Amino acid sequence: LVCTHLSHKFCSAEQRRQAQQLVRWVDALVEDSKVSLSAKPAVILCGDLNAPPFAPWSGYAVISEDKRWKDLWKAKGTWFHQATFPAKSAPSVGIRIDHIFALSGEDVARVDCGAIRVVGGAA
Repeated sequence: LVCTHLSHKFCSAEQRRQAQQLVRWVDALVEDSKVSLSAKPAVILCGDLNAPPFAPWSGYAVISEDKRWKDLWKAKGTWFHQATFPAKSAPSVGIRIDHIFALSGEDVARVDCGAIRVVGGAA
């Protein structure tokens, strides 16, 4: 499980660079696991990417454009009650900037997501 928090600078070069570094770092971890682990690892990446899924030139776009990464919300979520920003609003109001991805490929174990939802609401 990899948890991250990318730059608050929306759709910035800094945010994209952070996402690129993160993907390369995870790739290195997977490569190292071939030597150190007897079983393939399952890889889940989650965190505050500070970008909604529709934002071009964002950290989210960098990750989602790599077809090995599967957006679990797109796979099992809905368009309703998905907001994670602003934090003090109900999940039905706002946008989703927090994401969960699973890595797919022959070097990693398959991740199956049965359901996904935003828990919480106004404080």
